[in-house]
Amino acid sequence: MGLMNPSDMAPRYSTRYVHELVRVLAPGGLLVFQLPSQRSTQEPPAEARQTPIHGRLPDAACRAALTADASSLSVNAGADVTLEVTAENRSPHPWPALPDALGRYGINVANHWLDENGDVVQRDDGRCPLPWDVAPAARASAMLIMTAPAEDGVYQVELDLVQEDVGWFADRGSATLRVPVMVGLGRDTPKRPPPVVPPEPPTFRTKHPRAGSRLVGAESENGPYVDSG
Repeated sequence: MGLMNPSDMAPRYSTRYVHELVRVLAPGGLLVFQLPSQRSTQEPPAEARQTPIHGRLPDAACRAALTADASSLSVNAGADVTLEVTAENRSPHPWPALPDALGRYGINVANHWLDENGDVVQRDDGRCPLPWDVAPAARASAMLIMTAPAEDGVYQVELDLVQEDVGWFADRGSATLRVPVMVGLGRDTPKRPPPVVPPEPPTFRTKHPRAGSRLVGAESENGPYVDSG
């Protein structure tokens, strides 16, 4: 059985699916629906379409210019990070928004995590599909949800497009976008309490003020009196 993308299903069919799921739900049972959200903050253009892709894109189609809504990020270790990424089609070929009937070959906005020197820390992380077909010279934005590295440090998130089951656009000659990210490094880290300094032991004069006042300034055989406790 092939995979079904929710965007492929006409409303008249999805309504029937919901009715049937509710009908067969046992008394006291729980039915949960999960739908894609926040794919884009853009209003779809009037001519927007969602068509399925047919196999591997030619290399000439893998030319993108990427921008993000932040030039740098500061996040907690292991936190979810949402970044709006805009992809402009710099190729002469359209990018279809949907995978094929078997759920293959879809084009997604995606990312890698790199260390501060540019070495790969995690190659695969977030994925977000295109919200609609992107014609040559057109652009579309997607809300990419990523997971920050678990260790504090200085990183870069590298943004790219990937055609699933085929490969990354960068491997076929497209440019990527790198955004510096500070992970942890004191952000929301609980402050340590100040060290406990034991109090000075009380002196003889403190413990015995009346007797001590009589001895202040008194001379002993070895020199002036020192209140040493």
